[in-house]
Amino acid sequence: MSAVCLFTSLYYRRQFPNNHKMHSLPLSFFFILFLAASCKAFYWSEVVPDSSSTIKPPGRAYAGLAWNATDLYLFGGKAETGALSDTWYYSFFMQRWTPLSSLQIKPSARYGFVSGRIGNYWYITHGYSESDGVFDDTWAFHFPSKSWSRVNISGETPTGRYFGAGGIGGSGSQLWMSMGVNGVGRKMSDTWTLTINSSSPLEGVWKKVSEGVGINQYNPALPHARSLASGLPLGNNKFIISGGCANGGQVGGPCPLDDSWVYSDNKWSQLKSCSAPSHSASFVPLNSQSTDVGILYGGSQAGPRAVSQVISGSKLNPSYLSIFNISSMQWSRIEVDAALGVPALRSATQMAPAANGVYMFGGIDENGNYLNDIWLLERRSVNVTTVPCQTTYFTFLHLHGIFMYIAWGLMLPFGALLGRYYQWSCKKWFVAHVVLQVLGTLFTFIGFVLVFMVSSQPSFPHGVIGIVLMFSISQQFLTGFIRPWHCKKSKGQFQNADSFRYKWKQCWRIYHQVSGLISIMLGFVQITLGVLLINGPSSVWIIWSLLLSMWLLVFLGHEIAHFSCSKLSTKHSKIQNN
Repeated sequence: MSAVCLFTSLYYRRQFPNNHKMHSLPLSFFFILFLAASCKAFYWSEVVPDSSSTIKPPGRAYAGLAWNATDLYLFGGKAETGALSDTWYYSFFMQRWTPLSSLQIKPSARYGFVSGRIGNYWYITHGYSESDGVFDDTWAFHFPSKSWSRVNISGETPTGRYFGAGGIGGSGSQLWMSMGVNGVGRKMSDTWTLTINSSSPLEGVWKKVSEGVGINQYNPALPHARSLASGLPLGNNKFIISGGCANGGQVGGPCPLDDSWVYSDNKWSQLKSCSAPSHSASFVPLNSQSTDVGILYGGSQAGPRAVSQVISGSKLNPSYLSIFNISSMQWSRIEVDAALGVPALRSATQMAPAANGVYMFGGIDENGNYLNDIWLLERRSVNVTTVPCQTTYFTFLHLHGIFMYIAWGLMLPFGALLGRYYQWSCKKWFVAHVVLQVLGTLFTFIGFVLVFMVSSQPSFPHGVIGIVLMFSISQQFLTGFIRPWHCKKSKGQFQNADSFRYKWKQCWRIYHQVSGLISIMLGFVQITLGVLLINGPSSVWIIWSLLLSMWLLVFLGHEIAHFSCSKLSTKHSKIQNN
């Protein structure tokens, strides 16, 4: 079957090299079409430059790529040496790369920018370089004259940023930009559109379409601030984002993310995902005329410490594509035909929609190599066969949450309950209290190590509270070893209310119980933030809500009973003394 698909692919390309209209069909075409019906709809083929040409762009990632009928244009990106400012074009007729090295006016070296084509102009905006930091300027490349010009912006300009999601979908006239990282390293949550003046292509106006109000790392109803997400405008003023990284940049959360959102009618709505969790994937229209179908390809599952957070579950596969259809508002997953080969799995690649499919250049492979090859993704005139969606995955963050859930949601609260309200049961309560607190402390340290392995600096509320709790549980554990009395009723100096040791015992008891109770309550807050931060399924939130409500009622009931009993005991002692 692979041989048949290979033959039909080559035949189709030879008969219709530029996907032109088929005016006259040879009889053999219908036979080939019959054979192609059993082949997969999408297939890759490598675009190989002429062997006589030795000039090629260096390998790069996070660059810009645009198609213009007879040529493919490339700008900027990140190479092994850092940010680039070069502009190249690949001629399909000559089958070779040519650098536009004589350009005097051009954008500064940068990568991680947002770009898109409108008519004869290719626009890029924002970005980053190691030497200049973040950019907030916008440039336009004119295809006929092969020249760059800076775009004059009226009104407010979005904060400088890079690694944002966006682009121009199909025949759209607006450049979208959402999320990203600003100049101080903080991840953003706002969304903007750049409207180009139709009569003056070098003038434009930015508009903030989503303020980001209410969007934070703890709101499960809205997309969390992120970078390296994939974004694409589709349909009638709709914008889709998928995946990304919500860890680092003064925020916390999974990296990669496995969620997908649509912005429409001035609000965000979550979609059911289908692809494997990733960041730095490419999201482009099906072709240069498509306004309702987008293709998601590639990506990475590496975390902020260059170590994957993923332990098991859905892995990225170079033979699979994710397709979003704006009509059904659904994702689907397909397998491409490997008859002509499949490009190596990569992230941060550059893709550009064309009349005959989607072109791809470069990116970073799984070994960290910067690539400079060209591939073309095409579609046959056959029905698309989907494969089951796979989005389940288990990460070190999930494992961290399980350990902390057991420690601060079960062991430590139960141990604290015994320590404060069940001292009358003497040895039994003490043994149970010690065992639970020691195990809870051990689980806390394991959970801390797990999250430290794959996460960035804890410069956000959940991370800061985590550090405080680590200090709190450590001092509680250590002060337990200097406990000044045993369960058995003490005599002599411990019974003398004026003795130093009696006062020390009372001070220690108050400190240990009060600080322990504060730690438990802070632990409840921490678990709540963690459940919201990881944006897990609703079942996790429901279970924790029920458990939290139970603990609050139990502690409140015991405290009321403890206070009432203490009051009665004091009253009884006064009666006896009188």
